[in-house]
Amino acid sequence: MILETKHGQESGIQKATANTGYVKIQTQGKVTGYEPGVAENTTKGINCVLLLTTHFSFWESPYFKRRGKEAASMAYCFMHTEKIKSFSNMGARYRHNYRTVEVKNADKSLMDQNHEVIPLPSNENGEQMSYKQAWEQRIKELDYYKTHSVRKNAVLAYEIVTTFSRGRINEVNVEDWKKQNAEWLKKTFDVAPDGKSNVLSMVYHGDEAGNVHCHALVMPIDEQGKLNARRFTGKPSQLTEMQSSYARDMERFGLERGIQNSRAKHTDIKRFYAALNKNIEAPAIKQGERFGDYIERTKDYFKTQMAAAYKKELDERRKGQETLARQRNMEQEAIKKELDATQRLAYETMRELHDSSTKLKQKRADIEYEIELLQKKRNSLRGDIHDAEFDLQVLKDSSWKSQEYDRIQENLELLRGESPELAERVEELLMPEIEIEVTEEQPEEEISEEPAR
Repeated sequence: MILETKHGQESGIQKATANTGYVKIQTQGKVTGYEPGVAENTTKGINCVLLLTTHFSFWESPYFKRRGKEAASMAYCFMHTEKIKSFSNMGARYRHNYRTVEVKNADKSLMDQNHEVIPLPSNENGEQMSYKQAWEQRIKELDYYKTHSVRKNAVLAYEIVTTFSRGRINEVNVEDWKKQNAEWLKKTFDVAPDGKSNVLSMVYHGDEAGNVHCHALVMPIDEQGKLNARRFTGKPSQLTEMQSSYARDMERFGLERGIQNSRAKHTDIKRFYAALNKNIEAPAIKQGERFGDYIERTKDYFKTQMAAAYKKELDERRKGQETLARQRNMEQEAIKKELDATQRLAYETMRELHDSSTKLKQKRADIEYEIELLQKKRNSLRGDIHDAEFDLQVLKDSSWKSQEYDRIQENLELLRGESPELAERVEELLMPEIEIEVTEEQPEEEISEEPAR
């Protein structure tokens, strides 16, 4: 006789004969016992359900649902960094993290689990500061900002969120995990020259949907006492190393880092469950075996099969992801080498252009100096020409005066022949002035001095 169970009707494949299994006896909705053998009624509304021994959909069992979800959980740690560039954003994060506003996905009955791991400082009145107030106080403590203003586009702070796989909540010592998170934050970000911590606050949340997590507010103050986000997250390699550093600190809790450069998302558990259900068969019932023993043996069997199959599935996926990650790393390395070669070529070209430019500038300076010398020489020649023209004019004037003197002498000679007295009077009037002018115009070399006796 063939019976089709409720599960079989849903799947269309799960059938078994009545004499191969047990019949669960129910009375008014309560289980009253199990009997091997035949179910006599298969009409709708029957109060007995056949426990199949062929294909068994173990995920329909609450026990295996719970165990399956636990097995599906990945032992990973997570760290997320986000920049805060405005005080409005900082205020919104403060209100969420310190629960000054209602959080929709938070359970109010669990709010007492939230607490500060690294508390915000208090003001002079003993009142706890907000994120903005703590930030402003820290800025006032830095020498650089006593004479400088904060840049308008500066990254004011980071919000660092840390958590781990939800399925590991019962396996991780949360108190130690929180302490280790605080130590990692300080070890990673505390580089300020005044020795004070850049980690202003760290809050633990245990009231939200999902797993427990921490929110930290960190100021990116570098070794010079300036806000400098590039010091910590300026390059992709810095973010990668930060993730790896965090994972190393979390290894003590059995948590590991995801595949580096992997684009893989969370495992599609439902698709895995469906494939697993189709490939696992329940063990056969042994002759004379008690039903309770059979259930326990079946549970152990499915647990082993489930773990093995799930491990195999994850190993295959991880290998594929690692292969893709390696390929991407190789491609990135090749691109990086090509980029480095291009940068080197560009640098050499720029250096050659710089050298050529320097030589041209020096040559131009030399030419300008030569032009300056030629201009000076031209000006000097112009002076010489002017002096020569002046001397020539002087010579011309001297020659004219000499001719006039000779003409006067001739006229005087003629006048002496006709009228000696008149000639003498004219000579007395003219000759002294002419002699004086002629004497003044005589060249110096023609004037001789008698040697001293």
